Amino acid sequence: MKVYITITATLLLTAILGGHGSSQDNGNDCLGGGCYLPPERGLFRCLASISRYFYNSTAQECQFFVYGGCQGTENNFETLDECQSACNNC
Repeated sequence: MKVYITITATLLLTAILGGHGSSQDNGNDCLGGGCYLPPERGLFRCLASISRYFYNSTAQECQFFVYGGCQGTENNFETLDECQSACNNC
C-alpha cells in the first residue's frame, strides 16, 4: 500500500509540475536560473575583450558587458536579441 501511495504521489507531482521541477516552465533560461546568475568576465588570465549581454534581474533588462573569453556563467549571450529571447519573461 505504501508503494502505491508513493508512486501515485510521484506521478501526481510530475503531472502538476510538468516534469521539470517547476510550475513556471516557460521554455527559457529562467527555468534553470541562468538568467539570474551574475555576469562574470572570466578568470584573470582570460585576456579577450568580447562584447556580450547579460540579463540584469534587478533592472529586468538585458545589458552590455565585456567577457574575457573563458569560464563565466550561463548568463552570457552573444547578442541583445538572444538575451531578450531567453530572459525577458523572467
